Amino acid sequence: MADNYLEKKMEDYRRGPVSRRRLSLPRRQTGEPVFVAAGEMTPVVAAIVSSLTADSRPVYFTVKNCSRRDAMNLAGATGATYDPDAGNAREHFAARYGSTSSSVAIDLPGVQADVYIGSPTNHNGRHSVNPDRLSPAEIARCVLFLATGTARAIAPLAISVDSAGLGNAYAQYVYPAIARVLSSFSRLVPFAIGDLFIALSIAGLLLYPIYARHIRKQRWKSILLADAKYLLWVYVWFYLAWGLNYSQKNFYERTHIPYIAYTPENFQKFVDSYIKNLNGSYTDITSINETLACHESVRAYNQISDSLGVHRPFHQSPRVKTMLFTPLISMVDVTGSMGPFFCEFTLNGDLLPSQYPATYAHELAHLLGITSEAEANFYAYQVCTRSQVKEIRFSGYFSILPHVLGNARRLMNEEEYAQLLQRIRPEIIGLAQTNSEYWMKKYNPVIGSIQDRIYDLYLKGNKIESGRKNYSEVVGLLISYEEWKKNRIFAPVINQQ
Repeated sequence: MADNYLEKKMEDYRRGPVSRRRLSLPRRQTGEPVFVAAGEMTPVVAAIVSSLTADSRPVYFTVKNCSRRDAMNLAGATGATYDPDAGNAREHFAARYGSTSSSVAIDLPGVQADVYIGSPTNHNGRHSVNPDRLSPAEIARCVLFLATGTARAIAPLAISVDSAGLGNAYAQYVYPAIARVLSSFSRLVPFAIGDLFIALSIAGLLLYPIYARHIRKQRWKSILLADAKYLLWVYVWFYLAWGLNYSQKNFYERTHIPYIAYTPENFQKFVDSYIKNLNGSYTDITSINETLACHESVRAYNQISDSLGVHRPFHQSPRVKTMLFTPLISMVDVTGSMGPFFCEFTLNGDLLPSQYPATYAHELAHLLGITSEAEANFYAYQVCTRSQVKEIRFSGYFSILPHVLGNARRLMNEEEYAQLLQRIRPEIIGLAQTNSEYWMKKYNPVIGSIQDRIYDLYLKGNKIESGRKNYSEVVGLLISYEEWKKNRIFAPVINQQ
């Protein structure tokens, strides 16, 4: 009997009926060309082709039940060679590489799947597989293949070619139902269970190898495989519970508000209006009514939902939680977060009163399915600046001041920038400096730079191409929105004339 999970699964597959999945992964020579013949395009097929090309292997593939565009997109994304002639593809492969001995044959019409990689003596799906002799890349493919019962339905595991439609369907119809269920559960718990889940997961991934190696005497590859499988299911859970919102339409597509090109002229016009509103909204904030901030945010999101492409809040009193590890979070200058695993949002316990309303509205936007940081800033600005509560309204204007100044520094010369600063009330400049000094005392440059780099890669890996710079793109959204609003107001007048 197999002495670890992977070997047991392989043995089950080898001995099972034809209707069950079988996997064969004998060792191969590095750089050996591979032929892939698939019955249909599935996430598994795309992932295996991608994995093989990542090993620097020449990959030649054909798919019977697949549109030419999908196949060409897969070829372009992976560097593999696509042959549209499914009937003669093996002969074309033989002519190109001189042999067909190295091949992968994949057929996934339903539950049946046969995968062959390498140079097997025959293709009967009954090769012995010893996990301790597999390379890390082969183990990764084992994990991916064994999980296909669920993973083939998860878009992120595939190289997506038409993900916008599916992503938008998920964001509009599937996610609201998931969010209502998960948030209804998580709001019953007084602490951030997502933070606890992440902390326990990290601890488990680090401590389990020690336990499994020294207590249970397991082999290292078996241990690492168990960790990899756990991470895979966390990955799937993340995307099912919230992460597929990254594939939805962007702000301009959802709202049909036209994008306005960013120019020094329209930026200057925006800045003039913004500084006037910022100065006029100023009030000294020494404390904040958290319940009032919640109610005002819910009211405003209900008001703008239809016109600005965002869901209405799933509960009339969304429960915000304090981050479990506030001191550590303050070291990396994070003021709030969205907990995707249980659809909850959290705020930093060190948050200042002037920051609370805008940060609350920003994180609530993420809970409502908004993934872009720029869009979350935009919605927070709209929510807060529409409030009749002066503290909340000022927090909205004040929240984008760093982004406005950052853009101004790039677009203006030193003299123009100095004049802009002089136009802002000294109390507001003083508040911005005080807040900056407050957070810098808590900030750890080493930990902060690591977090910045990881989060930048995370955003770029989820279709936010500008990474952390995405936060400041709120100014472009606001310029486009203000131009659209102005044109909508004056259009009837022009038509009458």
